[in-house]
Amino acid sequence: ATTIENTILSFDPHRMISIRPTKFPAGFPFVEAAKKQWTVFYFQKVSLKRTQITIVGLGYTGGQQSRQLREFFIAGNKLSIAKLKAALEKK
Repeated sequence: ATTIENTILSFDPHRMISIRPTKFPAGFPFVEAAKKQWTVFYFQKVSLKRTQITIVGLGYTGGQQSRQLREFFIAGNKLSIAKLKAALEKK
């Protein structure tokens, strides 16, 4: 109930995945802007134990809600990448 759910739009194994938010928590303040947004994650192997991830957010506009959504996702993506890195470093 507190999670944004995404739908996978496209997937190229080991190279790219794109997603679009499609279900939002109750009270999520940026629903209308989020309906126009999608994200692409690019994966590039750097070495046997390192992968570079590039995140590209698309569909944003100059509107206030869209700008606020972008800031929300920038912070959320940073947190998600930090958690992923920490989990993978434990292995």
